[in-house]
Amino acid sequence: MRNNLILSLFIFLGTFTLSACSGTMTASSWPGVTVNQERVYIAYHQQIIALDVKTGSEKWRYPAEVNNKISFYAAPALTPDDQQLIAGGYDHVLYSINPQNGQENWKFSESKYNYVATPLIANDRIYAPTSGKALYALDLQGNKLWDFSAEGAIWATPVFDEACNCIYVPSMDHYIYAINTQDGSLAWRTNLLEGSIVGTPALDKDGVLYFGTFGNLVHALDTKTKADRWTYQTHNWVWGDPVLQDGRLYITDLAGDLIVLNPQNGKEIWKVSTNSAITTSPLILKDKIIIGNEAGNLYAYDLQGNQLWSKTFSAKLLASVEYTDSMLFVPLVSKDDLLAALNEQGEQSWIFSLAKK
Repeated sequence: MRNNLILSLFIFLGTFTLSACSGTMTASSWPGVTVNQERVYIAYHQQIIALDVKTGSEKWRYPAEVNNKISFYAAPALTPDDQQLIAGGYDHVLYSINPQNGQENWKFSESKYNYVATPLIANDRIYAPTSGKALYALDLQGNKLWDFSAEGAIWATPVFDEACNCIYVPSMDHYIYAINTQDGSLAWRTNLLEGSIVGTPALDKDGVLYFGTFGNLVHALDTKTKADRWTYQTHNWVWGDPVLQDGRLYITDLAGDLIVLNPQNGKEIWKVSTNSAITTSPLILKDKIIIGNEAGNLYAYDLQGNQLWSKTFSAKLLASVEYTDSMLFVPLVSKDDLLAALNEQGEQSWIFSLAKK
């Protein structure tokens, strides 16, 4: 099952790159979801769809009519003032959309490559990585400030570090780059790592960067000394973003494991297996952990690793669960259904389906 998932992920991205040149879409993706207090924004295929958080009713689509030359994969990013929704397209264009009405604010068309990662928005700047090695820094009006080129594709959202006024950029080329935000120059990069990095690292207050690789390792990298404090070996590739919260580090892997580590020393606190590949990041709430897997199972565990409830969908769960106002928003990979809204007890409130339109 893991090998099938890996193959489908790579075929999907490669096939789309080829098909986009001819203006058609021949591959399927999974929804990228972003939420705030009022709306859920779904980036999927040729459109971004805005829904009401409470009812799931549709508010708008961008573009209003399907355009086969445009398509979206990664979750869009909201600016801190909720005035712009920034979305990268497979058509090599970065779009700014009004979150209230779906109208286009501006677009940046300079990239030669498609966007497969959610942009980072920090300190009134947009940092947009591409699948073709380039990362672009823009102001909030869409003007390019600088660009940076890695040695490989960038599938992960960068991380901003206020202490060095730099961003950490994970890459498929087995490096993490530290880039100065003022001019895009390289501050430093890691030694060659054992595998690609496609998840967004977690950064703690002491400047330790936590990330997993396709080499089945989790690293705790001290950004001051540029050396690992510790590593932890997983059973398979780490795809999802690690989550650092309340003195614990949460990791998932393609073996289907949810792993909780002590971030100080990398010692395992507990681990559970879901028996199906996990490409998502765990959602950590006050008293529970939510995680979904490729088999379509959504689990809730308490903070000691005991299962509280589970729910099975007739869909793959390949994108992370989002949360706002005591509601869980579960992206679905199925023929029609795109998103399920549940309460914290796993009871369904509504489901959004493309077939409803």
